[in-house]
Amino acid sequence: RLRAGAFFPILQELDEGVATPAEVDLGANEALKLKKAPCALMDALGRAEVQRLIEPLCRQYGAALPASLARVGVLRV
Repeated sequence: RLRAGAFFPILQELDEGVATPAEVDLGANEALKLKKAPCALMDALGRAEVQRLIEPLCRQYGAALPASLARVGVLRV
């Protein structure tokens, strides 16, 4: 659930053009000192796993899956 809570708003940010995956990861690394940045982690997990993680959150809040979910796996390419 923690990953879903992080991944969902990041994907929404990407959809809205608020930041690029590189900017999100840089901010997460600098501010939060994460071992693996969120966009890099989503790429490593793959689209199917990220979708599996965020679908319950989307259902619970009546939100659509973010369009940027389709780019998971190549967010940082």
